[in-house]
Amino acid sequence: MSERLKEGLSRRKFIKGAAAGAGIIAAAGSAIIGKGPDNAHAGNQPDKYSFEIPPAAIPSSDIKQTVTADVVVLGLGMAGIPATLSAVEAGVKVAALEKQDKINVTGVMDLGMMGTKWQKDQGMTWTPEIINDAIRELMKWGSNRIDQRLLRIWVNHGSEYWDWLTAMTDPAGIKWQPNNWPPPEPWDNSRENYRQYPTAAHISMSNFARVLNIMADKARGLGASLHFGATAKQLVKTGNRVTGVIALDKDGNYTRFDAKKGVILCTGDYGYNTEMLEKYVPHAAFRKHSMKSTSMGEGHQMAMWIGAQMEPTPHAPMTHAMGFGLLGNTAFLHVNRFGERFQNEDVSGQAWNDQVEEQPGKFSWQVIDSNWKTRLPYMSIGHGSIFSVDDGSSFMLNNAIKADTIEELAVKMSVPVDTFKATVKRYNKMVNAGIDTDFAKPSHRLFPVDAPPFYAGKAETAGMLVVMGGLLCNADLQAYDADFNVIRGLYLAGNTVGRRFAVSYPTTCPGISNGLAFTHGRYAGLKAAADV
Repeated sequence: MSERLKEGLSRRKFIKGAAAGAGIIAAAGSAIIGKGPDNAHAGNQPDKYSFEIPPAAIPSSDIKQTVTADVVVLGLGMAGIPATLSAVEAGVKVAALEKQDKINVTGVMDLGMMGTKWQKDQGMTWTPEIINDAIRELMKWGSNRIDQRLLRIWVNHGSEYWDWLTAMTDPAGIKWQPNNWPPPEPWDNSRENYRQYPTAAHISMSNFARVLNIMADKARGLGASLHFGATAKQLVKTGNRVTGVIALDKDGNYTRFDAKKGVILCTGDYGYNTEMLEKYVPHAAFRKHSMKSTSMGEGHQMAMWIGAQMEPTPHAPMTHAMGFGLLGNTAFLHVNRFGERFQNEDVSGQAWNDQVEEQPGKFSWQVIDSNWKTRLPYMSIGHGSIFSVDDGSSFMLNNAIKADTIEELAVKMSVPVDTFKATVKRYNKMVNAGIDTDFAKPSHRLFPVDAPPFYAGKAETAGMLVVMGGLLCNADLQAYDADFNVIRGLYLAGNTVGRRFAVSYPTTCPGISNGLAFTHGRYAGLKAAADV
């Protein structure tokens, strides 16, 4: 159990009763209180997390000022900035709040889209049949729990929204690069165990920040007011309509932002909230969130306190490993700490990571021989895979354990020598027979380990990038209450949107997380401006 989870569990308090909810709802504590409806199916547990309990309303006397707008956007990230710009371009007055002091980005940006002109210029083919094939793969990843209407917003508007974006980024000299494209000659998607679609357009972290700031600057120039260091604490609800939000600034003063048309929740995920992880993704709660410590799920909580509904579990953690072993998650031999093979290695980075997580010590070894360079072009083009010798060389130089014999390699790996020798011998026998009768790896990815020198690289589980769990909503991104009635004036975008993913994050369409956030952000901004 991680120290962070232990800390979260030690902060629990069992308290009888529940706080009364009002029209205005405040921020969460950290105890477990009362009885929760979502716990009823889990053995009628009598306790409920405090974030599920609506705290008392902030007194109106504590509110120092009021700002009036048509649309209020909470969160200025990959969803909130497009939402803000889209709404102000539609001619309405917009106020956008961000609890951090500036626009922050983490990592590189893969923006996943389908059927854009840029993709066609790269030689990518998108037909209705290929798009439907990709959608079916996404539905499989989510065990058919996904609301396909939310994916169709991304598909149906992606090309148009891409043109809208690049009309701003092209003049700034921002160049998008294809991700894992073109594929090597032997690659054939119809034979893939995990199919892959070239959805991602890639830019660096510095250019990612430039893209967001270009949109934010344009929104500001059109009259949107951007409020940094303002943390949303309460949604204001009048009847069945959300009419605003109360925020706390960095000086400790409350401001009420009235929204005539709607509030758009773009507040990110809850991956740094120990209690929410324990409730919604307990199998991944041990992970350390590797992206943003600000991802506390405040937007989810505020919405639930005024009647919005969290989607059913299991939520999908994004935990794909991008640098496994020596050569990413390529389909070479893979063994655990006991020197035993344990899976079909021809899987995506996320699926590979999930299986390694089940192994003793939560790590494994990738094993290759001296012929690795000739085998890379036959590997998958999926997330975390390496199919270029140039790309693979840096991994080899930095991470390899090298030995001239299998016995010597086993010693250096600290795995049982006899077991490891038997594993390699059996694996090579199946390779020669052309069929994997142990773990069903496809024959076109079976390569022997028989040409010294031999190499091994340690593969450990990845950190938590983000949790893909959100609130239930309709096809206009309007939040639902417990009876599936629309909560007027409350729109969702980004990681507050439920039923985009389920169970496990799909790497079949790289960049889909950012792609959905971007398209849903713009879509929600236009819908809120129109007061749909």
